[in-house]
Amino acid sequence: MIRTTIIDALLAKYKGEMLEAQANIEVYLANPVGIGEHPDIIAAIDEQITLYTDANEKWNTVNDEFDIDPTQEDWDAR
Repeated sequence: MIRTTIIDALLAKYKGEMLEAQANIEVYLANPVGIGEHPDIIAAIDEQITLYTDANEKWNTVNDEFDIDPTQEDWDAR
């Protein structure tokens, strides 16, 4: 039970990090002028892509490499 709870928490953490990076990228793309503290929009988006990629790789590693109960809810759908 604790193993499943820890794995679920890790997956939720990484999914949240991916969603956060996606939201930031969408804001930068939709209104790059409004982001005053980031004069280099390309660098700011690149940083968010790196954060997304890191979280996605961790999510995939936990999902692929650890024995996840196949009856659990599909985390890809979240």
